Amino acid sequence: MQEMYDKYHGRGLEIVAVNVDKDHGAAMDFLHDTRVTFPIVFDSTGKVAKEFKLETMPTSFVYSRDGRMITRNRGFRKEETDSLDYAISQLLVEGRKK
Repeated sequence: MQEMYDKYHGRGLEIVAVNVDKDHGAAMDFLHDTRVTFPIVFDSTGKVAKEFKLETMPTSFVYSRDGRMITRNRGFRKEETDSLDYAISQLLVEGRKK
């Protein structure tokens, strides 16, 4: 996610991560050791995961500027990075045309 944010943030990409760890300290330890510059909100109650009916962690969503969900990715697989990159770049191009 950080690579995508670095690559596309200047063109309009926003990323908001939701951390659902019950152990806030463990999450902070991880973030201390990992360079993350996009916003992270903490939801130790799991309310957000329930609202979005998440079955897998991590799950990511890509939305268009007008709020349409474009894709939902369950888990993280490195081999899916290219298709995610393409979807984001196409949305950013479309956004510039409007």
